[in-house]
Amino acid sequence: MDEGEKQLIAITDFAPVEEAATLAFCRQIFHEEGWPSEFMDPAIAAGFDRPRDLFLLAKLHGAVIGCGALKELSGDDALLTRFFVASSHRGSGLAVQLFDTLFERARALGYTTVVLDVNRESARAIRFYQKQGMEEFIPEPHPRWLESAPEELQYARYFRKRVSRR
Repeated sequence: MDEGEKQLIAITDFAPVEEAATLAFCRQIFHEEGWPSEFMDPAIAAGFDRPRDLFLLAKLHGAVIGCGALKELSGDDALLTRFFVASSHRGSGLAVQLFDTLFERARALGYTTVVLDVNRESARAIRFYQKQGMEEFIPEPHPRWLESAPEELQYARYFRKRVSRR
């Protein structure tokens, strides 16, 4: 991605009118990664319905090329989820830009820690999160974080990072 294209990328809050395009983008990622579609959200807006929930889209010429979300787990903790970048833009710096934007917004929303889960087989994603300064930990089960259930521990690795205060 050249500098001109980088400047054309807009990171915006998800709007309900973007539901179909966002779901289509997420379905494409699931297909590319070979993930079972039953783990796909049936709707975006319904899953991110609390005041401090956030779903961001990265768009180029109006097309979704990335997304990432924060889901409130507690007053202090947010779950980073649905963090996807189109295969055409991997390695371009978009993931770092989106990650940093999510952390800026987490700070503005008053979170102190961001946590996430990643499939044990996703070496590329694990390397990315480690490079961003996330540390591995074992989570407590949480009803808004289905992947934190004890039976999931064999499939996922869990990372967290403190939200810096400026």
